[in-house]
Amino acid sequence: MWVRRWTEGYRGFDMLHVATALHLGATEFLSFDGKQKALAEAEGLMVPL
Repeated sequence: MWVRRWTEGYRGFDMLHVATALHLGATEFLSFDGKQKALAEAEGLMVPL
């Protein structure tokens, strides 16, 4: 299943936070969590830390 592979390894709240940032038009995303950072970068957000 495509959705399962896409979400594998990411927590629900990580996906919710990144999706909310994208929905609100953010271009940058701050996070100290490695997986959340990788998800945000994969979705095109700049993560300066």
